[in-house]
Amino acid sequence: MSGCGPYPDGNPEALKVAQEYVKRMGLPRIRETCPVKVLPEACAELAAEYAKLKNDPKDPKVKQAYNALVREVKAQYDFIRKAGFTVEFTKEDPYPDSKAMMKDLCENRRLRVFSGSASHPFMTDRENVLFRAVHDFFGHAAHGHNFNQHGEENAWVEHSKMFTEKARAALTTETRGQNNWFNCAINPETGKPYNQKGNPQKTYAEQKAAVLPKRFWSRKDVAYKNACPVVPKAADTGRRTALANQE
Repeated sequence: MSGCGPYPDGNPEALKVAQEYVKRMGLPRIRETCPVKVLPEACAELAAEYAKLKNDPKDPKVKQAYNALVREVKAQYDFIRKAGFTVEFTKEDPYPDSKAMMKDLCENRRLRVFSGSASHPFMTDRENVLFRAVHDFFGHAAHGHNFNQHGEENAWVEHSKMFTEKARAALTTETRGQNNWFNCAINPETGKPYNQKGNPQKTYAEQKAAVLPKRFWSRKDVAYKNACPVVPKAADTGRRTALANQE
């Protein structure tokens, strides 16, 4: 297939599967929005909120959110397979960057997914890697969003449109919450970011079964639009480190 790749091309066939899924599930048709830029103050606010979250998989609201996420992820994964795409799980990071992933999906109708570091306080290892697969397929590849800070935010924006409200709450913790913590969280002992530019030693967000305040995952927030700003270039690395604790 030609004409697919980084934004704005994306993968038309993957987007078609997404539209068929939301139609089948009775969700609103996906209306693509312009890519967004993560503002430093917004990133810092979300990082602080994520840091305050208590890991509580037994909390009724958390259980509702994550049970919904697991169900809907499985349904999305089944849609991908029924559409004729192959999903392979690997012990090593399968791609050097997002372009390689998009190229593989475009040319071979194949998506490879890192299966390591899948331990989660609520989801099983299998459920977690299925989540990685559908997020890469629908959040990233379908719309052409890469793996950097801004690409991850845009992947959350687009993938959010495929979930019910309960599931979207858990999705936001797993993606938007962890991504912003990784990029903007401050180490209270040093007063500096955990992950400063140029520092090869990365600190990842703690995996939590928790729900962020609703303002971070409401439908109004998901549907926001802007004037198509140019998203700054940033490191676009493979998925092993990104997925180890971020998704």
